[in-house]
Order: sequence, then structure tokens, then C-alpha cells
Amino acid sequence: VTAEVLTVDNDQANVVIEGTGVEGVLTLRELTNDRDADINDFVKTGDTVEVLVLRQVVGKDTDTVTFLVSKKRLEARKDKLVGREGEVVTVKGTRAVKGGLSVEFEGLRGFIPASMIDTRFVRNTEKFVGQEFDAKIKEVVPAENRFILSRREVVEEKAAAARKEVFSKLEEGAIVKGKVARLTSFGAFIDLGGVDGLVHVTELSHERNVSPKSVVSV
Repeated sequence: VTAEVLTVDNDQANVVIEGTGVEGVLTLRELTNDRDADINDFVKTGDTVEVLVLRQVVGKDTDTVTFLVSKKRLEARKDKLVGREGEVVTVKGTRAVKGGLSVEFEGLRGFIPASMIDTRFVRNTEKFVGQEFDAKIKEVVPAENRFILSRREVVEEKAAAARKEVFSKLEEGAIVKGKVARLTSFGAFIDLGGVDGLVHVTELSHERNVSPKSVVSV
């Protein structure tokens, strides 16, 4: 989650989680492995930081609920993604954002540009929010907080595999079943499961000058 630093006192920073009003505690130990470090070298009041929520903490004398958060462990998770470029993983769409879609993978926030969501440019990315789907890791730069994925490449690869399988089974003279995908003035295109076949208007009916839409429907 994204959090704003409210105060820095001794070896801990008090933060508020963006958009919730819920407070959290970010200790020096969850910022660095150097026990002798100065916490002020890492965070200052007013800073915005991305942190990993570790667990809920209930105050002893009050009913106040806060959360222990960590910047160090989040960065460790991101480092584990380095070298995994090209790997296909299952992500979940979390939020439609400017220019694309925000997704979640193993507790990390990733981004899929609108041009990489599908084979055609997607303007309305809201329909992917809450959905789980496969995407390919394209770029990981922990230092710049960059984690970019592509769903389009996965879709294209699956479509190519489907086409290859269909073509391997097609032969002249075979009778096949398909679904009418679209109509044109010169015939009907039939989806055979990844490959579109054309039934020319002259092959739709024995009648002459027939309109494709009078013979079949999408």
C-alpha cells in the first residue's frame, strides 16, 4: 500500500495508509538491516512511501488498531522478480488507472499499459478490475518502482497456438463445424476455433445474387 509519513520519532515513523485513514508503524528495522542507521536518513515527515502490510497491532491500553508495515520486505519481494522477465504469471486486476490497468501479483503492484492489455487497444479497462488472468512479465526495475506486464502477448501466443492446431487438422474435403463470426457483402467468415474461413457468397446458396445475411446470421 501507499502511505504518508506523519511523524518520525526515535527509531520509528508513524504513517497513514492512503485512502483509508488507517495508521501504521514503520520501524527502523523494517527500513534497513543496519541497526546503527539514522531513521531520518530514510524517511521524513510528509514523504510518501510504498510499504508492505505485515500484521495488525492492537494497543494495550486503548482500542486503537494500527498496522506494522515494512519497506525493506517489500523491496526484497521486488528484487525476487528481477530475472523473471518473460515469465507468464497469474495477476489480478485491481484498479483502472490513467493509461492502463493496475494489477496485483504476490502482494506487489504491477502495471499493464492499455496497449498491452489486448490485441486491440482497450479504452475501458474497468472490465478487468477484479478479474484474474495470465500476463507476461516485461520489465522489472525495483529502484524505479517499475513492474510492467503484458496480457496482449499471452493472448497472441494462445491464439497462435490455436491457429496452429486448427490448421494441422484442416484438409481439403473435410466437413467442419464453425460459428459465423462476421458478414460482408462478398460472403461470411466462419470461426473454426482460432482460424476464420471464408464462405464466398457464391458458396452460400444455389440462388444467384443472394445476400449473405439472408442465408446466415452472426
